[in-house]
Amino acid sequence: MDVRIFTYLAAMLALSQAGIPRAGLMGLDQKGPIARVRKTLRKDTSTEPKAFYLDEQAEITDINKDLSLQEGDIMQLKQRNTLLSPTYEEYLWPKEIPVIYDGTISLLAKAAIDETRREYELRTCLSLPERTDEENFIQFTTLSGCWSYVGMNGGSQNISIGRGCEKMATIEHEIMHALGIWHEQSRADRDDYVEIVWDYVGEGREHNFNNYPFNETDDRRVPYDFNSVMHYSKTAFTIDGNTTIQTRDPTFEDVIGQRSTFSPGDITKINRMYDCSDTLRVSNHVNFDEQNIGGFSQQGLQSDAKWLKHDLATSDTSGATTRYLPTFDATLGIEGEGSFMYLDTGNRFPGQAGLIKSMRYTSTVAHQCLEFWYYMNVGSSSQAAMTVYIAALDPVTGEITSYGSPLQTFQGQYGDEWNVQRMTISAQSSYRIVFYAKTGGYPSDVIAIDDVSVQDRECDTAYFTVNDYTEKANTYGVNEAIISDTMYTGTPGYAFQAVIYPNGSQSAVDAGYTDYLGFSFQLVGGKYDDELEWPFDKQYIRLLITDQDPNPQTRMNWYYNFLTSKDSSLNASWEKPTGLGVANTPVGYRTFMPKWRMNTRSYLRHDTAYYSIQVTDMRPYEGSTEISAKMSNPVLRKRDSILAIPEQNVLSVESTPDGDDELIDYRPDDNEQDMISVKSASIIVTVTSGIVFLIMAFAICAVAKANRNRLQMEYTIMNNIRYIGPEPGETMKYKCMKGKV
Repeated sequence: MDVRIFTYLAAMLALSQAGIPRAGLMGLDQKGPIARVRKTLRKDTSTEPKAFYLDEQAEITDINKDLSLQEGDIMQLKQRNTLLSPTYEEYLWPKEIPVIYDGTISLLAKAAIDETRREYELRTCLSLPERTDEENFIQFTTLSGCWSYVGMNGGSQNISIGRGCEKMATIEHEIMHALGIWHEQSRADRDDYVEIVWDYVGEGREHNFNNYPFNETDDRRVPYDFNSVMHYSKTAFTIDGNTTIQTRDPTFEDVIGQRSTFSPGDITKINRMYDCSDTLRVSNHVNFDEQNIGGFSQQGLQSDAKWLKHDLATSDTSGATTRYLPTFDATLGIEGEGSFMYLDTGNRFPGQAGLIKSMRYTSTVAHQCLEFWYYMNVGSSSQAAMTVYIAALDPVTGEITSYGSPLQTFQGQYGDEWNVQRMTISAQSSYRIVFYAKTGGYPSDVIAIDDVSVQDRECDTAYFTVNDYTEKANTYGVNEAIISDTMYTGTPGYAFQAVIYPNGSQSAVDAGYTDYLGFSFQLVGGKYDDELEWPFDKQYIRLLITDQDPNPQTRMNWYYNFLTSKDSSLNASWEKPTGLGVANTPVGYRTFMPKWRMNTRSYLRHDTAYYSIQVTDMRPYEGSTEISAKMSNPVLRKRDSILAIPEQNVLSVESTPDGDDELIDYRPDDNEQDMISVKSASIIVTVTSGIVFLIMAFAICAVAKANRNRLQMEYTIMNNIRYIGPEPGETMKYKCMKGKV
């Protein structure tokens, strides 16, 4: 008789006596630091938009229109070839580029620069740490306009982030110049792809359209990139708003000049130029289309429920479970194309478990952003569920040493749709992502996952969704807004809502911008207001619509940002709201995004738009010139020297006789803080556990015998029944053999 069953039953009895539910898995506080709102969006049908609107952030060429700069934003003492001359390497920076802030840099600029620094680390091998005593370094300063030198000039080298330049994409652009990269329309082959309409170029601005031959510049084998953050817009240096850069392919006419973030071509160019073999921060992404399913693997006994790959083009759809699977995956959303993983629930007892784990991942930071898509469609009486864990590993062997507390458990009826989940996690330097699911006894239960990704960055403060976006865009009128449920910046934190105008807004004094999507932020009265400091001053607010490209490394999110100020004309918006749930006047952009752009990238996926809001308190960094003052999640270690981080032994791992890992976990509910150990529980009920076990075991075997003709279990041997406990910590693995236990 397996002694582990005594431990299990002892613990269950102890938990029951303590009033702790056996399946009391703790989820996320949906109104904590990461908020996710799905079903509480409401419609505002006001005839007049009640909001303060900020001006759209201007183009670099408009900001710099009165400055004498080469190509609009290049401060160059003399013409220099930084790419192909025999000594070009002397103009390249080391992979760690020292930087400082001078005393003129605003809080808004600091926040945007820090976002830019992190973006370089996520997509390249370059970093911009604080200067110590290096001879050559970049100094971020606030002078007139946005500009930079091309290549490393030596000594202290300015990059100006003037008023209106405080946006990540603009700063990326200027740093790329400092790396040695010219504008995209300066390429030798640019006339094959665009035509410069000289008649509309302002007098004296013709030099801004210089281009350089192949014996002076190198495109690094990157095709002409209309999406490049280094490309100017179609009206750059125009006389009166007419087009000055005409794309020969008209589909790219409105694409050029984007100021969202790096394009994939930009990243390729930087990484080839600086010999980057990998990124400084780590990103992982799996969409299960690969034959090896991205390194994910099964764990458990042969008789456990299995996670299986479903290929929509080739897999059987007539099985006990497969007939109920979705007809499209999360990645493509097209019937009959793509793949995903699902739990085989056909012909399974209730509570049978299946565990699938990622390959060994590593991280260079303390916090990561985990994202995955899931599909759950289970019966109303089914107990089917899925729980997500981060498993810590032995840094040498890669074996799992701890499963940690559950990140979140998904159960109940979610409906016939794919959903996305994002959460900030704290993984160790080496870890695995684990999906643990249990069956509910119904073959029609569907639990599936797709597009799992982890990035070495924190998730944004809050995410929310707008489902059935096309229908809303077709039915909402001008000035009709979608208002999210209340979200919080933390616990305690400020309460806020998002206000979205899918068809724009207008007022009595102007025609408005009905061709744009409007997006605003509004404070509302929250439960922590009396604990907080008012007004809501010097808070960095970034409004963002997510590019839902499955690979986060190639996303080009669309966003705008601003800084709250008690000294501005909008001060009333940042004062303490007058009551719980009472909203202040929203502040945002009615020209947030041209509506036509919604279909240019993956801003819509499964007809759902995902928005996020990042709120960062910048008050602690006022007056500080320390470069790392605001980067809250810095790189802690290099990829090639991953070190173990002390583990929290919340869960233990035992080795079963057949070599499988078993999870032993007894967790409190939301109101209980003390852990009840397996050892303590087994001591409490040592005397009674044997009796309880014998009664339960014989009862199960009797039920099994009575129902063996009805139950069709593919792993039944000589009338055996093997039951797999429904939770990772329950370790309920025992056999009822014919005629004995």
